[in-house]
Amino acid sequence: MYPEILSIGPFTVHSYGFIMAVVVVVGYYFLIKTSRYRDIPEGFINYLFTGAVIWGVIGARIFYILISFESIINRPMQAFALWDGGLVFSGGLLGGVGWAAYASKKRKVKFLDAADAAAPVLALGYAIQRIGCFLGGHCYGRITASPIGVVFPRGGHVHLDQVKRGLIDISQSPLPVHPTQLYSVFGVGLISFVLYRFLKARRMKSGSVFALYLALYGAFRFGVEFLRGDFRGVHILFFTPTQWVAAVSFAAGVFILYKRRSQFKSFIK
Repeated sequence: MYPEILSIGPFTVHSYGFIMAVVVVVGYYFLIKTSRYRDIPEGFINYLFTGAVIWGVIGARIFYILISFESIINRPMQAFALWDGGLVFSGGLLGGVGWAAYASKKRKVKFLDAADAAAPVLALGYAIQRIGCFLGGHCYGRITASPIGVVFPRGGHVHLDQVKRGLIDISQSPLPVHPTQLYSVFGVGLISFVLYRFLKARRMKSGSVFALYLALYGAFRFGVEFLRGDFRGVHILFFTPTQWVAAVSFAAGVFILYKRRSQFKSFIK
């Protein structure tokens, strides 16, 4: 809706990049808070967070390039246009978790404790970043005739995609689409709240909160992908690459939670 927040001469503040900066700031202070519930040393937080942000962005961009390889080949410089979107969270999650495992081993901090503390932060950061996607017109949904459909401005990603597919003429306004970005804002935002509630209770073994994150996020992401209207990569056995990552995430989370199911019974009591 508002891909550019401010433009002065050659200087432009893109909404996607601005929201990304907000995610970094909010995520850092939220991680400081959540880390206390797993007794993680304060000196470890900066090291963990800085590396996770860097490798998360690298992983997210690499995943995007892999699923959009054909378009990147035609426009190589687009591979570096982070301000225009193109960060796939599944890749970012893999990059961030990989760094967390390395950092935990190097600094002799229990990885599962760090993962538990990071789980609500990851979910909240994802939810906030989807606001940036909405403002920039990225990650949009399929065409819908329902009252909740959103019409994006002409000249944006939705408009150009629908023109390219022959659904509308260049002079027409885009057809309404599912606001999948907002679905994620509320859905994953709720997941973040649930994870924080479990973490704060301090009744679960190390790794259980992260396992709950894997299960809840995996299930939500797998489902919302069916409503996405932007290019999702080449389908593999009826599902997108992101759905396969989400399915693995869900299965891993459910398996761990099943092994520790007694904890949830005691938590509810």
